[in-house]
Amino acid sequence: MKNYDPKCLEEKIISDLSAIMKKDSLLEEFDLIPSTESIENRSPIIHVGHNLGIEVWCVKSLFMYCYANYFDLKSVWKQEHYRLERYSRTALMLNNNISAFWNYRKKLIVNGLLNPQQDFLLTKLILSQNSKSVEALAHRRWLLKQQDFPLNCIENELKLCNQLSNRMKCNYHAWSHRQWVLSFSEDFNVELWLSEFKVSEEWSKCHVSDHCGWHHRQFLLNQFQGSLSNIEQNLQSLLHLLNRASTIKSPCQLLESLLLEELEKNQDLILNFSAHESLWYYRRFVLRKILDFRSWDEESFLQKCRKSLNYDSHQERYMVHYRRWLSDSL
Repeated sequence: MKNYDPKCLEEKIISDLSAIMKKDSLLEEFDLIPSTESIENRSPIIHVGHNLGIEVWCVKSLFMYCYANYFDLKSVWKQEHYRLERYSRTALMLNNNISAFWNYRKKLIVNGLLNPQQDFLLTKLILSQNSKSVEALAHRRWLLKQQDFPLNCIENELKLCNQLSNRMKCNYHAWSHRQWVLSFSEDFNVELWLSEFKVSEEWSKCHVSDHCGWHHRQFLLNQFQGSLSNIEQNLQSLLHLLNRASTIKSPCQLLESLLLEELEKNQDLILNFSAHESLWYYRRFVLRKILDFRSWDEESFLQKCRKSLNYDSHQERYMVHYRRWLSDSL
């Protein structure tokens, strides 16, 4: 057991936290542990496996201590950068909405006083506790811009995005970060796109009401369309996307066929899952794309909806809105 002097409790907590994060670079999760009061001679820092926690009873006093000391020493940040780094890190783990702390850490990295890998770990831990932290994701993007962004970094970011979207449904910020990562390179990576398209299809099947997942699929199709001139040499490797690919001779034909199959898949989902607005919005997107290639009649689809077993008042409402959209768009 460690004996803690109440007069320097906060410094000891900060020191213990820093030591653990330095020692265990494989930390995966961080959280605040419910606890109404301190237990004598026991640290509020919990480190089990690669998981880290801080007992709630000390959060307020610890945050205020870090906050006050940070602004007291801010004017001499170069001389006191070691202490300020620890104060800003601890404060952000307790409250990640303070922009001043994120900006200070950027300043440390730019001046070579802080290893960026420490902030990759910090943001990962913060996101494990708050999957929608806009500030942590923004800081992570800034970190990625400071390096060459090799393929293994892309894979790590996509893995992180998977974790964030699985922890919290409709996590718009995680999906936006994913799209930023995929857009970072100007070159169209066919293998990466194929992998993402497959992931997107599996996700959408299991989360039909998640607008974010369908919006990501729209992003992938737009990305594909914007790169048609660059993928002709990879046309053969993309044909397996389709169930019927024997007549495909060009990237434009591939895109048209891909959109037609998307429309068929969307119809199956709408007929089998009632009252999912996200499916109707995605259908609008796909149909608008198809209209660039050919005319289209949606009446047969609407008749199938009326005859489906899942037809109800909610489905009828979506159909009314959809008909109105069709009259304005076709």
